Amino acid sequence: MKIYDIGIELLGAIRSHAGKMAFVTSFGNLTYHQFDNLIGGVALDLKEAGAKRGSVVAIDTQDARIATAAVIACCLIGARWMYGNNVAYHKPGLGITQVFWAGVSIENAPKHPKLVAFNPEKFKARDLSYWLDKVEPEGYEFETDICRIGQSSATTGDAKFIAISLRDMWHRTSWESAASKTVDETVTSCLFPPLSGIGCNTRLRSLFSGGKVVEVGLGKIFESWRQAGVNNVVGSPAQFAAILREAGPEVTPRITAASVGGGRPSQHFLQSMFKCFQNVAVFYGSTEMGNVAETLVKDPATFSGGLLLNNTNMVVEIVDEDGNALPNGTEGKIRIRGKLGTPTYINERPSRTMSIQGEWFYPGDFGHIDHDDCLHISGRLNEILNIGGVKFNALTLDDHVQGFSGVKDGYCYSRLNDLGAEEVEVIISASPDRKAEDVATNLMTHLRATVSKSVLPVRIFTVAEVPRTETGKPIRLKASELAAGLEPAAHRSA
Repeated sequence: MKIYDIGIELLGAIRSHAGKMAFVTSFGNLTYHQFDNLIGGVALDLKEAGAKRGSVVAIDTQDARIATAAVIACCLIGARWMYGNNVAYHKPGLGITQVFWAGVSIENAPKHPKLVAFNPEKFKARDLSYWLDKVEPEGYEFETDICRIGQSSATTGDAKFIAISLRDMWHRTSWESAASKTVDETVTSCLFPPLSGIGCNTRLRSLFSGGKVVEVGLGKIFESWRQAGVNNVVGSPAQFAAILREAGPEVTPRITAASVGGGRPSQHFLQSMFKCFQNVAVFYGSTEMGNVAETLVKDPATFSGGLLLNNTNMVVEIVDEDGNALPNGTEGKIRIRGKLGTPTYINERPSRTMSIQGEWFYPGDFGHIDHDDCLHISGRLNEILNIGGVKFNALTLDDHVQGFSGVKDGYCYSRLNDLGAEEVEVIISASPDRKAEDVATNLMTHLRATVSKSVLPVRIFTVAEVPRTETGKPIRLKASELAAGLEPAAHRSA
């Protein structure tokens, strides 16, 4: 096969499973045949709007069925696709040529001269028997063509856009996780948004193999998964943590497999995961580079945190501040070079692209490679808080916060006080059945007894939802800004 015919390959896989169920959702199911027609309707709409090879299509919808169909339609046409959102719409340098929009109300649609609004009534009225002939798919000219424009997670509050080649997307889509290998035919539920990198790749991967994609809403999620036969769940630690709290102490029978990415899972978290899942894989990667390392955890009590490197497509090094490679076992900055090529940022000032230097990508994490060539992630460089000359990893305090009874979600961050000195603060959201102020007071009492005085938070704030990226990473800068306008629920001196 030719990689640049990825749209045709995806469509061929979908048509080979025509009689099976492709999507099970809380707002409507689709067989593979119905999904085939959905792709056709979207592809025709895009072509009529002038989308072609080299176009840039922003896909703006939360409906995983429509989002995935639009991605495949763009691949058939040869257009670059991206997740359409307010950040993207305010970046004229991206050169968006069409916006494919499927929302509740047309009044909420983005203002764009080439708005392609999905109309289900028009879709039903169309004769889609020979839609592929009408689309006349060109696909991409070369495997090095830009297929997708990714968006970084914006953990520092400033998102960047990344050009991802078709060859790179193909390898990301065809990668199989260690957890999914434990099931014969995947029935997948992905907690990441359908147009995020992990979210899109996971759904495409499942459809490629004839699996079923299950999308469920809030409330009694495990029961919905059981009814749909879900055997593989993909999400971030923060996303899983919210679901584990809902599930209670244990789920019987346990779901076969789970893959955890988008953040470092603590040992306490993994122990909770094994109460609900039989097999748990932890993976590490980024929008820029895709999957870098992964390990199937067999016992959380003995898991060292080491992840097996993806040596097929990646070269990973640990370096010092001057970029000199460090020996195994030595802590330092992580840098990654892709054997498929390192993606580039689109229309960014040089001062904002320091994470890509030459052929190396610096994800902003630090850690070490052990003597078995496993990668250990210690944390993010911007999560090393310096409080009065005492440096500590924010993740260690986060573990105390997130594991405390009554805390739905939360983490720590630093903020300048009136004298210009850094102070540690914590922001939390409380479980629905608990009073937020009481949870904050009890958490402060717990932290006084369990953490050193140098890292004890000065204040704890409560909010309905703590700021996180769509992949579940804490946005500490945004939390600091949010807390500036709030009254603390608990104070260290109280």
